[in-house]
Amino acid sequence: MNRGKVTSILQLILTAAFAGLVTATTMTIRSPIPATTGDFNIGDAVIFIVALLFGPAVGGLAGGFGSAVADIIGNPVFAPYTLVIKGMEGWLVGRLSGKTLRSDYFACLIGGGEMVVGYFLIELLLFGPRAALEKLPFDIFQVVAGIALGPMTALLLKRRLPSILSRFSDSSIESSPQFVRVRQRKILFSAISLDKNLSCSIREHLSYHCCLDSLSSQSSHDCLGAFFGGNY
Repeated sequence: MNRGKVTSILQLILTAAFAGLVTATTMTIRSPIPATTGDFNIGDAVIFIVALLFGPAVGGLAGGFGSAVADIIGNPVFAPYTLVIKGMEGWLVGRLSGKTLRSDYFACLIGGGEMVVGYFLIELLLFGPRAALEKLPFDIFQVVAGIALGPMTALLLKRRLPSILSRFSDSSIESSPQFVRVRQRKILFSAISLDKNLSCSIREHLSYHCCLDSLSSQSSHDCLGAFFGGNY
């Protein structure tokens, strides 16, 4: 089993784990908007964080599928559009981010702008200009909240990543089936550990910046359990 396959397994696990976290945060803290049957939520903040930490592939897939699952559960009419819009948002943030905090803010601004424009056009088509304009300020504020939380949280988490990722960054990769199974378990529990750290960081930032209720860690765990076929 070569390093490329291990990386692919890692990306798959991270995508599933953080798609679950995006779904949980989108559904946990949300405010319905009757004009378009849409809602205000903080899912964009998690998409920004994941994209800044793991790049366009994980950010785009986790953002698109995680947000779409939340819409399938709560607002199915938007699900196919959300898959594309939020997926592109995560991809843009991961693709445009650089080595500086300023580049991360710029990437989130561009990705968030794509989300605002995308939903405005869809709501304009489905509900008309009045409803689309009514929801526009909520989408803008949602992006502002995501930018306030995303880059700084990602910066804090980057300091913890080396110790987590070092568990499966050995210079040589064994090919025996027993070693492969052990390695996959390490990758899985490392992703879960990082997911818990991310949940805690978001709760701290929300308490400080937004004065909102603490994010339910159990919700993200239940959602992750759904992705992995059971509780962990």
